Amino acid sequence: MAQTNNHLKLWYNAPSATTWERALPVGNGRIAAMVYGNPGQEVIKLNESSVWSGGPSRNDDPTALKALPQVRALIFAGKYQEAEDLAAKEIKTNTDNGMCYQPVGNLYLTFPGHEQYEKYYRDLDLQRAVTTQNMW
Repeated sequence: MAQTNNHLKLWYNAPSATTWERALPVGNGRIAAMVYGNPGQEVIKLNESSVWSGGPSRNDDPTALKALPQVRALIFAGKYQEAEDLAAKEIKTNTDNGMCYQPVGNLYLTFPGHEQYEKYYRDLDLQRAVTTQNMW
């Protein structure tokens, strides 16, 4: 039965407050947000793909393409640790770890009268990429 159920969700029975790891991510790869699910005052942290740290740089390694067939062969042979070690040595650059996305801003939404609640539920539907929140 579990294999036929395609309705996958992350769900919580409490708001995330200020804990980033409990906020629910939504986005399309270019624009994104972290939805915290706070009933009285919601905060949604926004991100956009063109806002990132640093300047233009290359974070590839010139030896990467040459090592790729060997890394693939090790993976297909089931030698995962060897493949990981080789990829870390030959594919991942030692000079630059890439650039990090930076926050664009915070959107605050205030909902007067929602500070007190008895039952709480929020989720992220992974199939539909939709987050919902319910309180009673």
